[in-house]
Amino acid sequence: MRIRCSAPGKVILFGEHYVVYGASGLVAAIGPDNEIEMEGEPAEGRGTFEYRTTIKAHDITVALSDPPDSVSSHAYAALYLKRAKQWPALQNLRIRARVKKIWPLKGVGNSASLGACIGAGLRALAGEKTGAALIFEDAQTADEVAHGGRPSGIDAAAAAYGGVLEFEKDFSNPLRPKIGPGRIAEMKGVEFLLIDTFQPASARGNTGELVANFAKNNGVGKKPGEMTADEREAVFAPYLPLFLHAKRALQDGEWDTVGRLMDENHRLLAQKGVSDARIEKAVAICKSFGALGAKLSGAGGAGGVVIALARKEKSAGIQEALAVEGFGCYPFRIAKEGARAEKE
Repeated sequence: MRIRCSAPGKVILFGEHYVVYGASGLVAAIGPDNEIEMEGEPAEGRGTFEYRTTIKAHDITVALSDPPDSVSSHAYAALYLKRAKQWPALQNLRIRARVKKIWPLKGVGNSASLGACIGAGLRALAGEKTGAALIFEDAQTADEVAHGGRPSGIDAAAAAYGGVLEFEKDFSNPLRPKIGPGRIAEMKGVEFLLIDTFQPASARGNTGELVANFAKNNGVGKKPGEMTADEREAVFAPYLPLFLHAKRALQDGEWDTVGRLMDENHRLLAQKGVSDARIEKAVAICKSFGALGAKLSGAGGAGGVVIALARKEKSAGIQEALAVEGFGCYPFRIAKEGARAEKE
């Protein structure tokens, strides 16, 4: 049996860093989707899982008889072993999984997206129940291994559910953020661009250090969980009206307003020390060539990504100007669907 699996990536539209302190943010699932082709052949009780991708160092072959700690650092092999022990149908299959398409930059939720693909494919091969909530658990399981800890769940939710999602940290249960559906109007005449500021000769910014910089520049000396609700609210107070306005503007398709609020969100983040020279240069190019708005997305820092919103007639000029300065630029769409697996 051959299965084609696909799942979107993600970008944060509004709220990075402020969400650490309990503010609401908006994340969008993005396409084109990542894609994996999976195939299962009878193996007479000698189940195996073979994973092949564009980076040879990430390839792995694992047998069902292998101990879990032998693949403790490989997200998708670990997911396979966990599910194969639960689902007897997988124990009699030799499974091959090959990455066919993947976003070529970091910061867009690739590990959770591919985990959602693998999860959806394993469910199809095993004849198990599927659905966004179950695939979310698969993606989150893979993401835990990929990141060496418990991730927020935002990337996994975008991959599993698709669309625009509103999320908020729950300090009573920090391992489970509050995630609910957001809304966005039909994008008539406008499109988003994703800009990669990474240079191969340079190091990427460290997320932990960027979070610490943001805290320091806000006068915060405690971990968010040690702060009172009033102390946390004081950190995100400048951002909160912007978020509420952006939420309405996205729902109503007020794209000029969305762009202006992206600019404002970026200025707030830059003032708190989480931008860098390449990010600022990319933002400036986008704006000078007619973008409605541009901002860093994610942690920021060296090698971070930028998102821009532009009218379609301006998009080509922006992309050309960015290419001249060595920036990778990728138009993206909001992916309305989450992960899925289709038999071929």
